[in-house]
Amino acid sequence: MLPLSKSIASITGIVALVLPCALTVPADAQQKSAQKTGTRPPTVGIKGAGQMAGAAIRFGEIFGLKSGFTYQVLSARYTIDPFADFIDATNGDEKFVVLNIAIKNNRKIDNWFNSDGHVIQAVDSMNQNFEGSTHIQASKPGEPFSPTLKPGQGLGQSATEQVMVAVKMPQTARLVKLILKQGREGTSEEVIRFFLADATEAEAGGKPDPKNVIAPLPKWAEKGAIIPMGQLVPSNSFYFKLNGYSTAAKLGDAAAEEGKQWVFAEVSVKNAKQAPQAIFSFYLGDSVSQMVLIDADGEKYPAARFVKPKRDDDAEGNLEALEERNFRVAFQVPKNVVFKQARLGSPSHHQFLFDASMAGK
Repeated sequence: MLPLSKSIASITGIVALVLPCALTVPADAQQKSAQKTGTRPPTVGIKGAGQMAGAAIRFGEIFGLKSGFTYQVLSARYTIDPFADFIDATNGDEKFVVLNIAIKNNRKIDNWFNSDGHVIQAVDSMNQNFEGSTHIQASKPGEPFSPTLKPGQGLGQSATEQVMVAVKMPQTARLVKLILKQGREGTSEEVIRFFLADATEAEAGGKPDPKNVIAPLPKWAEKGAIIPMGQLVPSNSFYFKLNGYSTAAKLGDAAAEEGKQWVFAEVSVKNAKQAPQAIFSFYLGDSVSQMVLIDADGEKYPAARFVKPKRDDDAEGNLEALEERNFRVAFQVPKNVVFKQARLGSPSHHQFLFDASMAGK
């Protein structure tokens, strides 16, 4: 029998040998634990630890994805136009970035394209992230994009088969990179990165590629631009244009107050959707007061009503798919005021400035 001191030393040695083994968790067990908790072991990306591993790709390059499709970004642009019937249009301080893409089934069997499995993440110069996975086919803007393609079958190369995906963001956002959250076939990569041409390497975390250019918003979409009479512009899920101005002493039974008159901005409104849409959704009842006439001193006169083109009843009913009809925005304003501009458009959505020098005359 060992002395007590030697027994304790022997036990201590055994514990010292066993304990590290007991505390070392196998890698596969760590992975399973991470899946249960929703965390992920760090991966090495282009800009240090913690980023998903991924390749840097340029617009126009064709590459294969783990989903079994080849993928190509043909072009990209900013827009404030309505994008799809089934998602909200941009509000007054938002825009979309829209990517035109081409895909092809690279498998030997039929393959379903899951839009939610091909998310686009847009990163701006302030390191804010915006995501979108809404895809549409140009010829079917009212339908979600969810095709099953035959082996070798593709979509997106021809003008009639254009495939687009959009991401919404603040209109002031300046993007520095785009990320497709899907890795390349046959690699351990998890994402594809497109470093944009007008970014710096410090902003984007990778070398800017001169091929990766996003076309800017058109000049008429810039804040403060004056829209020519007769030009259709987007607002909410509609397009509209200003056709002219007219005046009247009365609006229905409502005579203008003493020293005032009714001035009308005559507009055409077009439903941008492939399904009927209530005209009320354009002017939003009492919110029509967000449309204003602005005089030479900068004073604003809010609209009072949104009425039919000939009768003085409030506009009501539906615009059919892509239908365009005429209406009037009614303002009660002082006589002999010199107007400079009109701000028109769907309340809380994009509104535009028009010349109003002929209003009230």
